Amino acid sequence: DKFFSILELFGKIDTEKGILDNPPSGVFTIEDGQNLVDNLTWILCLCKSKKERKRLGFVAFEESGNGNYRFTFNQDCFDALDSSLYTLLQLADGFEDAGKEQLAKQTGKLYGKLLKLVE
Repeated sequence: DKFFSILELFGKIDTEKGILDNPPSGVFTIEDGQNLVDNLTWILCLCKSKKERKRLGFVAFEESGNGNYRFTFNQDCFDALDSSLYTLLQLADGFEDAGKEQLAKQTGKLYGKLLKLVE
């Protein structure tokens, strides 16, 4: 079962970024604008678990309430992808509501790229 899961991931994750010790830290808001968008490139990168350092997982992007966003560790690539896609839509809407159309467009572009991984 794990073997076929690994085969499904082939070509879908960016291994050239290496393995992160931790997901990007901190809490981000719409006001963090370009800094937040720049960090979105870490979504689905390989990452070590905080608890079990030998265990690898993936960076996920989640909303943590009241317009706060953060990056988390998820051991399942497809769960990380699913939660990140949902949160990217929320973020794009938040940027549009704040009048930050360029950031909304950049976020939407990444959403489209990640959505293709589901196919």
